[in-house]
Amino acid sequence: MISESRIEKLISDLVKSRLDGVKILKVSVERSLDYEDDSVLDVTIIFEAKSDLDAAKVASMVRHLRPKLKEAGEAAFPLMSFVSKNDARKLGFEAA
Repeated sequence: MISESRIEKLISDLVKSRLDGVKILKVSVERSLDYEDDSVLDVTIIFEAKSDLDAAKVASMVRHLRPKLKEAGEAAFPLMSFVSKNDARKLGFEAA
């Protein structure tokens, strides 16, 4: 198991490399358990972009992230949420 800050860096780097024109404002990771008591990572990515995110690239993000997490020693499955800066403000997220 690796630190949340290391996971946040891996995720931030991956998102920046896969989504053009997206500014990552914050990545937060919380460890949790799913309904079968398996370890998961609740990931929230707050971003700013001038256009809509590419849905196909967002949908494939976990597929690209899993090998990087495994290589770093993390086995938990990432559950990723993308929240725009404007929506994050409305929802009361920090640093939005």
